This record gives sequence, structure tokens and C-alpha cells, in this order.
Amino acid sequence: MLEQNNGLQGSRRTTSREVLTITLYVLSHNECIRKASERFQHSTETASRYFSVGIRALVCYSPGRRIF
Repeated sequence: MLEQNNGLQGSRRTTSREVLTITLYVLSHNECIRKASERFQHSTETASRYFSVGIRALVCYSPGRRIF
């Protein structure tokens, strides 16, 4: 549902499931992007980009649909 309706997508090397996993990891564990990048073996730039994509998809999924 997040993929079809809200633009959640991965890349050639990462699935949309991993993008969502990185996003939920940062949010649920109150971790910084650096820790997520170490955990998922991506650069901090890549982890930050995926977090942004994931958070935008989650915001679009919410009833209010306010994009920041």
C-alpha cells in the first residue's frame, strides 16, 4: 500500500522494504542516522536519503496528509 499509493520505493540495490525498515528503526529506537547507517551497512548519506523517502511515504499515508 505504501509503495503503490504513497511513493515508497527503493533503488537498484535496496528494496522498499529496507527503506521502510531503516525509517522505522530510526523512529522506534530513537537512533541517529549514523547508527542506522552502521546497522544496515550504508553510508550516512544513503541512510539519510532512505529515511527521508520513508518518512515522506508515512506522512502521505496519514489521514491529515501534511507534507513538511
